[in-house]
Amino acid sequence: MAFASYNMGHDEWDSATKKLEQWERARNPNMSQSMPIGFGPMTKQRPISGSGATFTTASVKFKTSRTFLQNLFPTTSFKFKGPGTVCYASWSQTTFTKVERLGGSGYSSIGLYVHDVEYTKQDGTVIEGSYLPLVLENLADTIISGRDEIGLPKVFCNINTRQGTDSFSIRCSWNGVSFMSIDIANLTQDDSGARCDTFESDGSTDKGLLLYKYFPATLVSDSKAGAADAAYPVFVDGNKQTGQVASKWTSGQASIKVAASAPEDLPTLHHIVSKLQEMPIFEVIQCGIVEGTGASDMSAGQRIE
Repeated sequence: MAFASYNMGHDEWDSATKKLEQWERARNPNMSQSMPIGFGPMTKQRPISGSGATFTTASVKFKTSRTFLQNLFPTTSFKFKGPGTVCYASWSQTTFTKVERLGGSGYSSIGLYVHDVEYTKQDGTVIEGSYLPLVLENLADTIISGRDEIGLPKVFCNINTRQGTDSFSIRCSWNGVSFMSIDIANLTQDDSGARCDTFESDGSTDKGLLLYKYFPATLVSDSKAGAADAAYPVFVDGNKQTGQVASKWTSGQASIKVAASAPEDLPTLHHIVSKLQEMPIFEVIQCGIVEGTGASDMSAGQRIE
């Protein structure tokens, strides 16, 4: 019966196809396994840098409450580099076009960057950078790959932008409910083209980007509530994330507004938006827009420990 079961349940073509997939995956470092697991490996997320992709990044750097933002740190190993009651943060919104791994299409994202942060490893080594607690993005494909492969804290929302002759506006919404608007005015063009990395484009001089990758565990019992399958810090080296800037506009005038909303209006984002609404904006420090090619998608992220 064992012999009959094996022979009647075996097809040499299907069996050889599976073996070929396993062989190709073992020989190709650019292939990775991800859900849904039964369909074989897929090509890893390829970096935008070095490709023909173009980007437009609008950013606003502002002074805010240090004591408020430190509550967003996931562990006590994260802290600000210096003392005080104020700190600096940026909203940085980027629209990518002509992205090779998306068949030439593009997407938009906006992230909250908390500057001048350091992470202390268990051996005492200190890593400095900007901490990224949130990324809002409008494409499921890049959200999934960014969360799974790198550990970026991405969630979905609709992002609409409009660029005028001397202005730029950003609108974030979910299912028709608007919750955040950013407006930059009185933009003047700077023709001095120069290389820059994505972290400098938001007004930061930090050395890289600090993330915290977290995936909750599937519950086995109520006693396991709150357990994690993955929970560790990630660092993206800013020196490896460069792009060529073609155009640059600067301004000193911008406004950031987060609208109040009921939990039923934003059922998946209310806990985030309610926190953003509490974040004070003491002063806008600088803002502007850069356009160019080959910007980073942070694919150089490495687990710290």
